[in-house]
Amino acid sequence: MAERMNEFFEKAAWRYRCAGRAEGQLEGLRNTVVEQLTLRFGAMPVMAEVRIRSAAYEELERLAEELLTARSLAEAILAMAPAEYPYRSEFARRYFGEGKVQGEAQGRAAILLKQLDLRFGPLPIAVRVRIEGSRSEELEAIAARVLTAQTLQEVVP
Repeated sequence: MAERMNEFFEKAAWRYRCAGRAEGQLEGLRNTVVEQLTLRFGAMPVMAEVRIRSAAYEELERLAEELLTARSLAEAILAMAPAEYPYRSEFARRYFGEGKVQGEAQGRAAILLKQLDLRFGPLPIAVRVRIEGSRSEELEAIAARVLTAQTLQEVVP
């Protein structure tokens, strides 16, 4: 009986981590896009940030691509739809949170790899590995540099 309960909780923890990771990827993408738009165009109207923070993954990907060439904030922003994932139990919140932290870094890394590839062409494996293994804080700094750097080495020293 105890073994079956352990198995049940392990599976549940895995599911919540996966859900948290997916939400974290979205959060990483959202944070990176908001930070880059603010760096590029200055203070952002509250409603623009609300739209971005409630956007779906695909919409954020398009926005991240557009912000590299957009001439204004208005030109960069696309219509976005809200999404919610409420978890009520402490168990669910714990494992969801763990997955979210991992997913945020993965989301930031994914969009930065795409942007770097668009700006500088195919990336060396060492750069990909470094970015994929970075924490959110380091990825935030890279996201700021990708907007102004002239070379890949300026972005990822």
